[in-house]
Amino acid sequence: MITPLSTPTPNQRFFVRIDGDGFDSNTAQVVVIGPGCPNFGNCVITNGALKEFNGTVTTTKISSVPLTISSGTYDIYVRNGDNGTPSAPKPFTVNAPANNNIGNVQVTFSPSSVSRSSDGNYHYTVTIKETNGVGVNLTSMTIGGQSYNQQIAPFFSSTRLSPYESRSVSITTTCPNCSQFDLEWKFGGNDDNQHNNLFWSNSIRLQ
Repeated sequence: MITPLSTPTPNQRFFVRIDGDGFDSNTAQVVVIGPGCPNFGNCVITNGALKEFNGTVTTTKISSVPLTISSGTYDIYVRNGDNGTPSAPKPFTVNAPANNNIGNVQVTFSPSSVSRSSDGNYHYTVTIKETNGVGVNLTSMTIGGQSYNQQIAPFFSSTRLSPYESRSVSITTTCPNCSQFDLEWKFGGNDDNQHNNLFWSNSIRLQ
């Protein structure tokens, strides 16, 4: 039986207690197999390390096993000495920390300002990118104050941005009687962490 003595945090040292039987107080070792420890014997906590942090080893208990492992599921064994017969494996999972970030969509333009071309129109690229590692479902898009909600999927091939995903679209804006002005693109949506009614925007200068 494996009991955490402190919160298992990926890539930070924590401690567990192992209860069982047949442990040799002078030679018992703990062997870990899992992410970063693919083969038996890659990751071994020696008998000395088991006693380093005020730990004790008896025939039925290893009181303080120091572990520094990444997130994932592991098999943990005990053996007496390097050549001892390993115990039956006990599964142990270290969960990745919860991502409670709020989804963020960065809106950028290329170029950041654009002059009227010879055909009288403005040509540029709009890129939207999720930057906080949280998936976002887009529900609204306004351009210059006008709603284009139904155009999100046609423009960007989806209404969803996965974590860190970016999507781009080439745009032609027609405004024959316009002088220099800033055109705002504004997006609204909800993220995978149940944050709703989020909004993100940026403006491009047309000149």
